[in-house]
Amino acid sequence: MRTSKKWIMLSLITALVLVFSAFSTAAKAAPAAPVTFTILHTNDFHGQLVASGSNPGLARTAAAINAVRTTVGADKTLVVDAGDEMQGSLLSNLYHGESTIGSFNAVPYDLATFGNHEFDWGQDVLADRTAQANHDYVSANIVVNDTGNCATAGWTSPAFVTGGP
Repeated sequence: MRTSKKWIMLSLITALVLVFSAFSTAAKAAPAAPVTFTILHTNDFHGQLVASGSNPGLARTAAAINAVRTTVGADKTLVVDAGDEMQGSLLSNLYHGESTIGSFNAVPYDLATFGNHEFDWGQDVLADRTAQANHDYVSANIVVNDTGNCATAGWTSPAFVTGGP
C-alpha cells in the first residue's frame, strides 16, 4: 500500500472513530434495539465531476448514493469523503474547488476530512471551501496559523462532536 493510501485510510478510520464515539456519547441509554446504518465513502475524488475512462464522475456516484439512501433510508445513511476532493480536474482547478464543493453539496455529503491536496491553494482558499460546504469536516492537529496551537486553529467542531458526556 502506498504511503498516501495509508494516510487516507488512517484519516477515514479517524473520522469513523469520531462518528462512532459521537453516537456513543450522544445517547444516555442504550437503544432498545440495535441501530444499523450504512456508511458510504469516497476518496481521491480530485474534482473529477465528469465521467471519463474508469472515473465514474459525480452524477453516477450520486446516483449510487441516492439508490442506497432510497433502499436503506436517508436517515440511516452516512456519506463521507476521505480527502483530496477538489484538486485535479481542469474544471475544479479553474475555480479552486468551488465547482466540486457545490456538487458535493448537491449530493449531499454528510462529512469529510482533509487530504494533502486540500492545501494546494493555500489556507484562505481552503477556509473559503469549508465555509461553502454544507457538510462538516473532521480532522486532528491542523492549525490555520503558525503557532502550533490547535486550540487557536480557527476550525469549529462539527455539531455531533460538541457537548459533553
